Amino acid sequence: MVGNDWHLNVARVMRLRWIIWSLLSIAFFISIFHRVALTVVSEQITGEFQISGAVFGTLVSVYFYMYTIMQIPSGILADSLGPKLTAGLGIALAGIGSFVFGLAPTLGLVFFGRFLIGLGVSVVFIAILKIQAEWFRTTEFATVSGLTAVIGGSGSLVAMVNAYLRI
Repeated sequence: MVGNDWHLNVARVMRLRWIIWSLLSIAFFISIFHRVALTVVSEQITGEFQISGAVFGTLVSVYFYMYTIMQIPSGILADSLGPKLTAGLGIALAGIGSFVFGLAPTLGLVFFGRFLIGLGVSVVFIAILKIQAEWFRTTEFATVSGLTAVIGGSGSLVAMVNAYLRI
């Protein structure tokens, strides 16, 4: 009976790993989308807040600064808190940042929203890699990493199409 329970647990983990990976991949898609999507609202932001291209460029770069700064802490968080909790907290923070950014009446809040988005999404990729390393076979790691890259790249593609079509 114990052996049968073990097989049921393995089957459950085999299913759950794809669900967890899929959720994190969606979050990664959104994080890459956020990298590029600011171009869609560039005219609205520069017009609404009467800012120059240099200030807008600084606004865009806030995401990248936070993302870069957080890469080592992201690994530490994924190792200490676990990748699911780390990614969940990051996704929640990015969601709050998205609302702050979208509803911001002042330029300071726009910057703060972008800061929160960059901070929140910075942990997602490391969490995905940790999940892949722990829950997937070594013979599956490269394939799953490739799928993750395709999903992330699709986020960039969707953002650019969105910018082009002004949807």
